[in-house]
Amino acid sequence: MDLLVSKPWFAHLNAQDNRGWSPAFSAARLDHVPLMKWVVRRGQEQAYLEQGISAMDNPQGVDLDLRDDEGRTPLHIACTYAGPEMVELMIRTARADPKLPDKAGETPVHHACRAGHHEVLSAIAVLALEERRKAKAAAEMEIKRAEAAAAAIAKEANARKEKEAVEAEALRRKSRLPGIPSAREQPKPRPKPKPKPKPAKKSKALLPPTK
Repeated sequence: MDLLVSKPWFAHLNAQDNRGWSPAFSAARLDHVPLMKWVVRRGQEQAYLEQGISAMDNPQGVDLDLRDDEGRTPLHIACTYAGPEMVELMIRTARADPKLPDKAGETPVHHACRAGHHEVLSAIAVLALEERRKAKAAAEMEIKRAEAAAAAIAKEANARKEKEAVEAEALRRKSRLPGIPSAREQPKPRPKPKPKPKPAKKSKALLPPTK
């Protein structure tokens, strides 16, 4: 198998047969953990050969979310026929999605329940809890980064305002003419006294007519 995938005409690990099965399906059906590890490792190497450094964004290489004719993924097969070590390897290392349904609407968890694989169910629950904790920690980290960035922006804005105020004060002092008090130093003008009202003129009394 190493020879097949190491040549330019190598057989791609995501290639599917007439049933839709890839090598990962067979490894899951056989509960062959070393074979699945080999598939995952060779998938990573293939991804690097095909994509170069961009493969770091998709390091698993092999696609464990491929569907067969019934819509099942390799993880559906593993939950039916394999043990918890295989399931943990596929979810944690190769990033298989345990929430994908098949054509009947059943997820890998449904297959594990039908097969009575309680240890597989426990492994999936533990992995789901780990993912939730990681997501929560990542969200808290993003919130802290956003708060730190906001605080830095606010600090920079305050520093800019203080600098502008200092420059404005220096410019005001520089532009003040010598001997002329500033607007603050000038005394306020006294209010003008209100004029006193003039006394009303007395009207002359009418004299009696002369005879």
